Amino acid sequence: MDAHALSVLEFDAVRRHLAGEAFTEPGRREALGLAPCRDMATARWLQDETMEMRRGVAEQGRPPVDGAGDLPKILVSARIEGHPLDPEDLLSVASSLRAARAVLSWAGRIEWEKPRLEAVIANLRAEPEVEREISAAFDEQGKVADGASPALREIRRTMARLEERIRRRMDDILSRASSWLQDSFVTQRNGRWVIPVKSGSRSNVPGIVHDSSDSGATLYIEPASVVETGNDLAAATAEERVEVRRILTALSDRVRSILPALERNGAALAAIDLAAARARLAERLNAARAEIDDGCRVRLDGARHPLLVLKGVDAVPIDLRVGDDFRILVITGPNTGGKTVALKTTGLLHLMALAGLHIPARPGARIGAFTDISADIGDEQSIEQSLSTFSAHLRRIVDLLRTAGPRTLVLLDELGAGTDPAEGGALGCAILESLLASGSRVVATTHLTELKSFAATTPGVVNGNVLFDPETLSPLYTLEIGVPGRSNAFAIARRYGLPDPVVARAEDFLGDRQGEISALSAEIRELERSIATYGGEIDGIDAQLTALRERERSGAVPKEIEQARTMAPELRKVHEELQFRVAYARSAFE
Repeated sequence: MDAHALSVLEFDAVRRHLAGEAFTEPGRREALGLAPCRDMATARWLQDETMEMRRGVAEQGRPPVDGAGDLPKILVSARIEGHPLDPEDLLSVASSLRAARAVLSWAGRIEWEKPRLEAVIANLRAEPEVEREISAAFDEQGKVADGASPALREIRRTMARLEERIRRRMDDILSRASSWLQDSFVTQRNGRWVIPVKSGSRSNVPGIVHDSSDSGATLYIEPASVVETGNDLAAATAEERVEVRRILTALSDRVRSILPALERNGAALAAIDLAAARARLAERLNAARAEIDDGCRVRLDGARHPLLVLKGVDAVPIDLRVGDDFRILVITGPNTGGKTVALKTTGLLHLMALAGLHIPARPGARIGAFTDISADIGDEQSIEQSLSTFSAHLRRIVDLLRTAGPRTLVLLDELGAGTDPAEGGALGCAILESLLASGSRVVATTHLTELKSFAATTPGVVNGNVLFDPETLSPLYTLEIGVPGRSNAFAIARRYGLPDPVVARAEDFLGDRQGEISALSAEIRELERSIATYGGEIDGIDAQLTALRERERSGAVPKEIEQARTMAPELRKVHEELQFRVAYARSAFE
């Protein structure tokens, strides 16, 4: 997928939210590296995997991946023959083995078929003996336990006896030589037990000086009477280090003996954590599984922008379609009316679905099997590269025209803007014509009349309109397909206090043709509402006729049947007349 499109459609923000739902570091890495699939079979598999995980979580709670360590990182060191792993890494291996065992148990409690999850879980392997060996070798603080080996237990007993002997001797010195001491405590320097002696009393406390204070007023002296015992303790400490290293190496060798299983466990636990994160994000978004249409026909009903939902914004759902009876949708309407949000929602939901994520839309949502999504959205002016806004947009469009094809979704924001409106409109029409010829599916936004007219008169291209309340002059954030929108600049200008003579003069400058177009747009909208109303009434009468015919067979209600038969043709005639008027109004754009 186009990296620029991923950026402007804010797929990174979705990945960050997904990573926040993961419980392990490998799972978070997988979430942050998630990418839309170009292979539709993989995308569908991940969609189904997410669905299975949602059901599994609903029934059994989330899979217990807690404690699974960063195995890929740890196993890099484990591959070095003879290299002892740190206690922290060994404990992480044990914790990961415990997580694998717990996930296998979790999966075993799910009785229904779950082929996608099973394909991942099948890679998990419990190694209870290795898990027990590692766990038993450490105490609660993560230190190698005394009982890790008989030799270590004996060494530490010896060390404890020697330390106790030194402490008793030190306490005796503290009680007898308090006037020579800077303070009454015992501490360690360089692994040796010492007491703080005043520098002027050095000769009164025979022993070895191991350190001094910054000021030089205090000397840290190991009294001569404990030096020999201290030497014995140092020797025992060295023996302890050797034995601990031997134990760590032996445990690391056990880890090395099951490296292939651990590598598979690491990948499987990360995949399970990621699937569970996808399931949790879907629940937060109240999302649905999207069908992936090989014909690249898009239908999004009740679609909401996921980042607005995650921010707690009460976003108005939109209905958008493209790819059935038309391949290009040109959305027009006022600023802040939701054109760009509709554009971004369409693109971002495609990226999410192709990455295996469920999308915030009504069930039955359908996305196209696009292998490429290209977008030109926002102000991309570049001072560093000496590019104006128009030049920056044009550069992106040149790139996307080069790669556009039947499996491409193209999103164009404010097409033709940033230059002379007449020339920008002409360029926009030519760009849309080229994309239409390429077979791409396109959603574009614009304010330009030329593009509205192009959409109204070109087969395969349709206008869309973000609705605007003419009474309150507020956007309704609702998309209506089939009718061009108005920017409502004059109405908004009056609302904000621009003098009426100025607005009236602006309307004069605009000319009659634009007024005709606006009137026709309004007429089309009204006629299509009437068509929908009459169509509904006709369906109702047809249903009544069917019911009445059933009753007629028993000899009942002949009068009611005759009335319904009379009304139905009349309503159909009105319905057909309205459809003719819509077609006539659309032809006026030509």
